[in-house]
Amino acid sequence: MSAFDLQGNLLPLTGTFPNLSQPAGMVFVPSNHLLYVANQMGPGINTITVYDVNGNQQTTTGTFPGVNYPVGMAYDPATNVIYLSNAFGGSGAGSISGYNLDGTVHASTGGFPGGSVPIEEAVAP
Repeated sequence: MSAFDLQGNLLPLTGTFPNLSQPAGMVFVPSNHLLYVANQMGPGINTITVYDVNGNQQTTTGTFPGVNYPVGMAYDPATNVIYLSNAFGGSGAGSISGYNLDGTVHASTGGFPGGSVPIEEAVAP
């Protein structure tokens, strides 16, 4: 993984972004300066890995349960919730999950009916 400034210049990183496994979505959370990455395949299949801005893996208290073939992520700064599209196969396929920044499931009062294979989501401020 690489990082660039707004002018397109490559930035030096001290970490290595370990345990990436076909990343399929990511969000940066400015309030805690962490990058959340959805891993789609391979050894880290169906996981969310969290990194600091230098690429060092971080630990969360939750495990982001229920991730199922993630294909997109969005962050809502008003609620500090990360939304994740679960695309294919198994329990939770065709759904959108919400997670708190610590990796626990966000308790929502509604759902996202009518979706079959969500690919991306967005949050409007």
